[in-house]
Formats: sequence, structure tokens, C-alpha cells
Amino acid sequence: MSIEHVFKGDGPGFALEGVNDAEPDRDGEAIEQVRELLFGEALRKQATLIAALEDRLDASDKAIVARIEKLEARLEEVARAGSESHGAALDELAAGIAELGARIDSARRR
Repeated sequence: MSIEHVFKGDGPGFALEGVNDAEPDRDGEAIEQVRELLFGEALRKQATLIAALEDRLDASDKAIVARIEKLEARLEEVARAGSESHGAALDELAAGIAELGARIDSARRR
């Protein structure tokens, strides 16, 4: 095709022949095909990688929740053991004070 066939008219108002003659749907389909050829594989790979990352993130979230639950259970256990040992220590202290009081009373009576 020669330049004379491509351009219509002369001067600044010339137009490309056949550019605006195509149907809009056909142009859209052609653009989509070009996009698919240029970027389709990359987009599919990105989607696969994003899905894999989301799966890993979900697994990490579940692991963190499980670890937090174990820590909470352990803290409750330690708190119970601490309160039990604290109670035992208080009982022992009270018994020691009672014994000391008894010795003081017996020392006074002598």
C-alpha cells in the first residue's frame, strides 16, 4: 500500500484511511487479544503467587493463634500454681506466727 492510499486529503486536516472504519467491538476484541498476548501469562503467574502467599499467611495466622492459646493456658496454669503456693506459704507463715505466739505465752507464764 502506498502512502497515497493510506492518507486521505492533504494539509493538517488529513485522516488515516480505515482507522475509524472498524467496528468498536472488533477493536475491543483486538485490544484484549493483544493484552492477553503481552500480559496474560504474567497476570496468571501473579495470581498464582498471590494465592500461595495468601495460603501461607492463613497458615501463619492459624499457627500464631494456636501458640497464643497455648501461652494463655500456660499462664493460667502458672497463676493457679502461684496462688496455690502463695496460699501454702501464707498458711505456713500463719502457723509460724501461731507457734511464736504460743512460745511467748509459755515464756510469760514461767
